[in-house]
Amino acid sequence: MRTKKGIAKLLTLLVTLIACACFAVACAGDPEPTPTPDPGTDADNTPKASITLDKTELSIELHEGYTLTATAENVTSALVWTSSDESVATVDGGKIKTLKEGKTTVTAAADGAEATCAVTVFDGGTAPVLSIENPSVSLDKDGKYAFDVTSLWKGKAIEDENIEYDWRLSDGAAEGIASVKMRDDGKAEVEGLAYGDTEWTVSASVYGHNLAGSVAIKVVDSSVSYRAGENIENTEDGFRVDLSLSGMKGLLTTAINVDVYEEDEKSDMALEWTQVDGAEYVAYENGMLTAIAEGTATFTATYKNNPVKLTVNAYRPEITVEKSVLMERIGGEGTGTIKLDFTGLAFEDKPIVLEGTVNGATVMGADVFSAFDAESGTLTYNRAGLTSDKSEMGKAVAMTIETDKASYVMTAEVVTKAFATAAEYNEIGTIAKQVTGTNNYDGYFILTADLDFENDRTKYTSEISNTDGGTFYGVIDGRGHVIRNLTITTKGTYGWSMAFIGKLGDGAVIKNLGMTNARMGTTEEGGGDTFFCSSGSGVYTVENVYIELTFGKVTWGANVFGSSIRGLKIKNVIVKVGNADAYARHFAFQICVADGYVDGAYFVCDSTKSIALAQYYKDANTAEASLDDCKGSYGVYASDDAMKAANNDYSSFRSADFWQITGDGLPYPASMKYVRTAVSHKINEVETLADGETYTVDISDVDVFGTLESVTVGGNTMTAFSYADGKITLSRAETAATVFGEKAVVATFKSGDDSVIVTNKTLFVTKKIATVADMNAMGTYAAAAAGTSDRYDGYFILTADLDFESDGLKYTNAMSNSAGNAFYGTIDGRGHTIKNLYITTDAVEGIAAWNRYFIGKFGTGATVKNLAFTNARCGDGTGAKSGDTFFTQSTDKGKGDMYNIENIYMELSVGAGWGRYAFGADQQNGFKAKNVIVKMLNTTATTSCSALASNMVVNEGYLNGVYFVCAASDAKLAANYKWAGGANATAPDSKFAAFYASDEAMKEAGNDYSAFAASGYWTVKDGLPVFGVPAEA
Repeated sequence: MRTKKGIAKLLTLLVTLIACACFAVACAGDPEPTPTPDPGTDADNTPKASITLDKTELSIELHEGYTLTATAENVTSALVWTSSDESVATVDGGKIKTLKEGKTTVTAAADGAEATCAVTVFDGGTAPVLSIENPSVSLDKDGKYAFDVTSLWKGKAIEDENIEYDWRLSDGAAEGIASVKMRDDGKAEVEGLAYGDTEWTVSASVYGHNLAGSVAIKVVDSSVSYRAGENIENTEDGFRVDLSLSGMKGLLTTAINVDVYEEDEKSDMALEWTQVDGAEYVAYENGMLTAIAEGTATFTATYKNNPVKLTVNAYRPEITVEKSVLMERIGGEGTGTIKLDFTGLAFEDKPIVLEGTVNGATVMGADVFSAFDAESGTLTYNRAGLTSDKSEMGKAVAMTIETDKASYVMTAEVVTKAFATAAEYNEIGTIAKQVTGTNNYDGYFILTADLDFENDRTKYTSEISNTDGGTFYGVIDGRGHVIRNLTITTKGTYGWSMAFIGKLGDGAVIKNLGMTNARMGTTEEGGGDTFFCSSGSGVYTVENVYIELTFGKVTWGANVFGSSIRGLKIKNVIVKVGNADAYARHFAFQICVADGYVDGAYFVCDSTKSIALAQYYKDANTAEASLDDCKGSYGVYASDDAMKAANNDYSSFRSADFWQITGDGLPYPASMKYVRTAVSHKINEVETLADGETYTVDISDVDVFGTLESVTVGGNTMTAFSYADGKITLSRAETAATVFGEKAVVATFKSGDDSVIVTNKTLFVTKKIATVADMNAMGTYAAAAAGTSDRYDGYFILTADLDFESDGLKYTNAMSNSAGNAFYGTIDGRGHTIKNLYITTDAVEGIAAWNRYFIGKFGTGATVKNLAFTNARCGDGTGAKSGDTFFTQSTDKGKGDMYNIENIYMELSVGAGWGRYAFGADQQNGFKAKNVIVKMLNTTATTSCSALASNMVVNEGYLNGVYFVCAASDAKLAANYKWAGGANATAPDSKFAAFYASDEAMKEAGNDYSAFAASGYWTVKDGLPVFGVPAEA
């Protein structure tokens, strides 16, 4: 057997020989160079083994580990890990376990290669922690529950220590409730022994630290549950009930309705509740909860160790009040008051009352409360807390009244000032200056009532009307109300420089306002320039405004709206000018300059002049012919009817609350009842004593709308009526015979709140006289019309000529009896003629001899008109008293009766006797005669015709265009002018009265007969009036 040393020598010899042989070959020819050895290989060029670690130095906290990572190359053997000081740290497969503070070197070696890491172990003071999976455990009696108990170091479970956990009953904890032990699988196990609560403590020694923890244990009956009853709500931690402090909303009191269930079966068990807190908020007496103040109270109860919690919330409910109050800010200083009157208001069907003590008030979230007087219900508020932003003013904003019982949520409207009277409105300038604190004006003003300035120019005294004063930048909102009878003249407080608003500045607004019978100046006084006047540089707005306006004396302008270099904005405006012919010129001045526009503006002007919509549309140097640069609709009309016929689109008016669209289809302020009055010019005559149950009144010339609501005739209300095809049908019986003469038939048509009232002057005729028989029966008809036995009355017209054939026995009219009743009615001949009427002294049908006349007695207002008598005879020329007076009057002296004679032509013969008058009047009464010609047929220069009339101008009597033709030498105008025994020379209280011997003499007099011709019953031919309705009529 060779020794190791001999083998070595042999190997050395072989290496030498090989080397020499190589050298010899190299020297012999061209030998290869000797290669340089690779440092990564051994001498025989085999690869070397190498080891590297991821850490060469490492600092580790005590009880913390680290695993080194080794990288080995050309190593075929397993790495060997060693620690130079295993009392400090050990290593196994690169995993370092620290044992104490100190230093050690960890080495990894294999196949002659090695790598080291210098390890420092330090104590960082980190203590282990005991972790209990469930620190609170609930379980049934006789039930078990397992959970983990773990020791952690730096949040990780300590797994390489044999830790023993020791359980014991916590100090002071209830015994016999539960037990705890460790199981073989390392879990802790709790067993329930009896109902109740207890606590167990666990301890362990880990890393030299004594660790401890506890578990709260509740042993219960898990079959027990609680359910909410009436008025109770479920919550995450129990139950809840809300109790209201107000009887207006919610519960005031309730029992605690929480039910106990076992195994889903309701138990009869009554819980005993304990109040934990909140006794100042909620009272609990006799099983009932009652809210006493705003706050929260807690109540608890338990059954079989199953606790239950009830939270009681005593709250102030929010009561919604459908009410808005008006609050005036004025200048923002001091206080104002409002009444909190909820009378008649309800919330959830309950009358609203203000409960509790009022202790606060907010508007738009801002505190405005100052004080509250409970007795009067008056809230005093601080004006400074109200908004001054005009964009928020005039709106319904949130307001809350706070009491200790509830919150009352309502709305408020904040304005600078509200005006209810003309006197208050006169203060607008003073108040508007308080808002700005300068010479200018601002604020938000409203009307709460219609204002009446009574057509008195001294009644409008506000300094804001002064066009030489400050500029108004605010808002005037009429709220649909009307300013009536406002007059502005040069003799006002500020001379000629007055307007409704003196100067309207940029952003100023006038809206929702009606103005009726407004006057800009008078016919005697100036001041009628421009109703709304611009400041000269701003754009103001007029929207939803209705104006009825007249102008007074003006030298120029006469505009409703005056603009500036920037124009004005007009929307939904109607202006009606009543005296345009005299003064109005233009609707507006420079309306469409710059930002200005017209959108829905209409000007109604009954004028024969050319009235322009605007004097200038753009500027003072350009008077455009059209409004192409203005938008919307506009127009100028001569009347409402013309505006209606235009069929304009009034949709923008319809969408605004200020307006209504009337039955006529025209915009009109909604707050004003639209009543159109119209006169029907249809000629209607109704014969009241005619046959038939009904009669009609034609009003078809008037355009009406809606339904016929009522009819009056002569002021008397009719109950039976209908309307169709332009005619009203009425009951003849309801009108009655006692209605006669011209009466106003007033028909009211309604559509909603709109009305059309049509008036027609209808002539109610008692009887139409067409025959002699009709004339003789007039007494019967007149008695029916009078409705009484002591007079005659009625309205009679002739529809044909009558001929009595000169027979004294053929005129049997009971009204011819001078000893009978007086006639107070009217006889209208309508241009017809009564021929050959013969009145004799003979008795006729009970009428005594000689007591007969055409009409026996005329009473006050009796009228005979438009009638001719030809060949009339009063007496037959025989007997002592055969021919007295044709028309006569009551002989009751001083009674005051006075009759009327108009458009009468008479050819009359009189008999023998005294008087022989055509017209006779009482000595103290007199009569009225107009357009009368009497020709005496049987008189000559030698026969007497006495006089035309007797006592003609007594009292209020007069003669006006009365002419008497009589050839008798003793003829005179009247027997007495004023009274018996009075002056007979002239009639100073009459005019145009005379007598003539012949027609030729009357013609030669050259009298003015224009009054005759104008009546329609006379024609002037050859210089004399001729009675009769012209053929063309």
